[in-house]
Amino acid sequence: MPFPGDFNPQPLIKKLRRHLFNRIRAAEIALEKFPVPQRQIVNWLHALSPSAGRNRLLQYFEVRSLTGAAFNELRNLWRERSQWSLEEWPHRLDDPCVRGCPDRVGKIRGGGLKI
Repeated sequence: MPFPGDFNPQPLIKKLRRHLFNRIRAAEIALEKFPVPQRQIVNWLHALSPSAGRNRLLQYFEVRSLTGAAFNELRNLWRERSQWSLEEWPHRLDDPCVRGCPDRVGKIRGGGLKI
């Protein structure tokens, strides 16, 4: 069915295309909102100088929000952060328990793995 008289759909098509493109791009760029301790730890890791250990931790903590036992252990770690030096923090975060290993839940406060 042809369009009536002098109606030209091209401007509307271009406007719709631009709108859809902007929505798709915004959805791809939008960052996931992490829970408070995880967001603060990710921000702290970004502030550190680049290293292989830091990058490995960022790859893990930036992928998705932690849940369950891993999140609870991370929250406990964050509450007890004043007990450890800044140099010790990355080692504590690299512990498999923080990263969701269920057989070691609750044993993180004693120490962690070396980066």
